[in-house]
Amino acid sequence: MRRPLEKQAIVGPHPTSRLIWLAAVVLGCAYFLTALGRSGVMFEHLAVIPKPIIVAWKGAFTVLLAASVCMASMNRSARLISGALAISAVADMLLVTVGIVAGGMGFAVAHALAILAYVGYRSPRRSPARSTIAVAFPLLMTLGNCALLWSAGKPWAIGMFVLLSSSMAASALLSRFPIWLSGLGAMVFVLSDALFFADLALFGGSGKLGWLTWACYATGYALVARGAMHVEADPQS
Repeated sequence: MRRPLEKQAIVGPHPTSRLIWLAAVVLGCAYFLTALGRSGVMFEHLAVIPKPIIVAWKGAFTVLLAASVCMASMNRSARLISGALAISAVADMLLVTVGIVAGGMGFAVAHALAILAYVGYRSPRRSPARSTIAVAFPLLMTLGNCALLWSAGKPWAIGMFVLLSSSMAASALLSRFPIWLSGLGAMVFVLSDALFFADLALFGGSGKLGWLTWACYATGYALVARGAMHVEADPQS
C-alpha cells in the first residue's frame, strides 16, 4: 500500500554518502580557518596559501556535497539539487578566478536548477506561517541589499541578484524537502549573498566579511545537501 504523500519524504541516506558529506564538512571547517586569516580576524599566517589551492579547496567542498547527494538519492528532485551544487562549485571558482559577472551567472544557473527541483517536489500542505515567510523573505532580503548598496553609492541593481537566491530559499520552504535542513539551509545560504554585497557596500569588496560569508555559504549548502540526502527515491526507481 502506498504511504501518505507527506510521509514518503524522509529516509536515511546511504552510509557512504554520509561519509562523503562528513568529509565535505571537515573540508569546509578547515577552509574556514583560512577565511579567518584572509579577513584578518586570526590565523593570519594562513592568508598566504597560494590562490590555486584556495580555489581548488573551495570547489572540492561543494563537489563533495554534490557527490553525497547523488549517491544518497535516486529521487529526480534530489538529483537536480546535486547538479545545482556541482554548478555552484564551478561558479564559486569562477567568482574567484574570473570575476563577479562570471561567478554570478554560474550561481544564477545553479539557483534556477534548485528552484526547479523544489517546485517539482512541492508540499501540498503549507502552513500560513511557512507561506508568509516564503513571501516575505525574498522581498526583505532584496530590498535590504539594494538599499544598502544604494546608500553606499554602489550600483544598487546588482543587489537584485539576491531575489533569485532568496526565491530559491522560498521554494525550498514550500517543498517536501526537510524544512529544518533544506529550508533552513537555503535561507542561511542567502545570508552569504547578503554578506557578500554588504562587504562590497561597506568595505569596497575588501573581504573583511569573507570569513562570515564563507560560514553562511558552507553551513547553508551543507544543510541543503543533507536535506536532499533524506528524500525518498521516485517510485519508478
